[in-house]
Amino acid sequence: MATLAGTYINSSVSQLHSPNPCALLGVFISSATGATMMVADAGNSLTFTPIAVASFTPLAGSWYPMPFQMKNGMNVSIAGTVTYTTAFG
Repeated sequence: MATLAGTYINSSVSQLHSPNPCALLGVFISSATGATMMVADAGNSLTFTPIAVASFTPLAGSWYPMPFQMKNGMNVSIAGTVTYTTAFG
């Protein structure tokens, strides 16, 4: 049996991924067209500060390791069209 490293959320919208402190492991980008993405250390869906990962342009088919401890929660903001999966524990 495989050892579980974390949980995941697959999405194509801006959304709160965890209302609780967690460890962000990384983000996989399935598809992206004119997209930017930002990750905030925030435990509520209306807050995008403090910024953990500043806005970047993701490329389809890419895995972005992000071994960060989120102290408040994790909120992801996107612009453009992107389908992504966050991995966190």
